[in-house]
Amino acid sequence: MKSKQAQIITTDFKSFDDIKLKQINKFDSGSRHVTGCAFLCDGRMLFTEYEGRQLFITKKDGDLDFKIPTKGHKTFAVTVMDATTVAVSSGKPDANEKACIQIINIRLREVTKTMHTESWCYGVVFVDDKLVFCGCEPNGIYEIDLKTNTESVMSRTVPLSTWSNISFLDKNKFYVTNTRTRAVT
Repeated sequence: MKSKQAQIITTDFKSFDDIKLKQINKFDSGSRHVTGCAFLCDGRMLFTEYEGRQLFITKKDGDLDFKIPTKGHKTFAVTVMDATTVAVSSGKPDANEKACIQIINIRLREVTKTMHTESWCYGVVFVDDKLVFCGCEPNGIYEIDLKTNTESVMSRTVPLSTWSNISFLDKNKFYVTNTRTRAVT
């Protein structure tokens, strides 16, 4: 019995209540409606301005570095693909638009590719040469394989809403928000 007890491995996990937050920096983005953010490996920060239809990049201290307007589409979320490339989702399109994800080269400061999506695309992450996003109308978690440029449904069982966002911990765990139910799945 004692040899079996010695084989049991446990890990102590902190609860959310035990986490202490400390503000490191605060700055005014100068934007009316920031909906997405990401960080580059050099410390710069990326933000999407939904109605302003632009991506803006700040320096480490929060000062504006530059802005990149998108080609007529709103900008909801942003994910870093590599040191010079990011992807931006469009959210709900206006009447004369289609939902899309735009690939932006931040070194050239321009949209290099626009991929139209079947559903409105909100939160987006880049994983293993694929863009995974929260779709609404029709609801589902979708992936776009960037090698083949094909879109497919990963799941229709996760409850989503407009403004849903997505993140991932590793290749097996995605976290998805639902603003309507105030839940994280």
